[in-house]
Amino acid sequence: MPNEDGSGGEKPQQELQLVPESVLKKKHDLDEMKAKREAQAPRGNKKVFDNRRRPVRVIKPERFLARAAQRRNHEIRYNRVNKKGMQKRASNRREERIKTVAKVADEEVDDAGTALGDEDKKEVKYASNSVGASVVFAVRARNRAGMPSNVKKVLSRLRLRHENEGVFLKYNESTRKMLHLVEPWVSYGLVSKSTITDLINRRGHGRVEGKRVPLSDNMIIEKEL
Repeated sequence: MPNEDGSGGEKPQQELQLVPESVLKKKHDLDEMKAKREAQAPRGNKKVFDNRRRPVRVIKPERFLARAAQRRNHEIRYNRVNKKGMQKRASNRREERIKTVAKVADEEVDDAGTALGDEDKKEVKYASNSVGASVVFAVRARNRAGMPSNVKKVLSRLRLRHENEGVFLKYNESTRKMLHLVEPWVSYGLVSKSTITDLINRRGHGRVEGKRVPLSDNMIIEKEL
């Protein structure tokens, strides 16, 4: 049927899009490779034979026995320390040692903070144990392999629930006993002022308007904390 303009009703044919030969060859190779893999794949559930899954972890019976023996020995130690204390291994006397440090006079330091000339040395006394300290820093150094349930409760009370976590603790009689109970899992002691400063600069955070903000400036502490 002719249109209004007098032309015929036939629609113009659409031109075929030419595909490069390299693309067709690549598609053919991929289809052939896919068919070959499907032919070689074992029958049954594909999820069982999926190579992307994690390999099966096999634990030998000897490892179970070793962990059970380790847990039993730690339970015996926990009960002994809880009943009799640390006995002779824990010292109640404050021990002091002497170390030699560099001494730089104020007039020997320029504006850049570089020492001029030879540095003098001086001897400084320091406490080598935690006896008499008001605050100690404790770090959990082991995972929970072979850990009894009572040790896990004490570590949770000390806020040392994961490996490599560290906390500042008031070193009183109660805290000292708990640290003795879990001593195979933690390391604790006094910390220097430089260590505390470095720790705050790297990991120190505070709550400002409900958000966790790093303590990068003293103004944050003066205004918000």
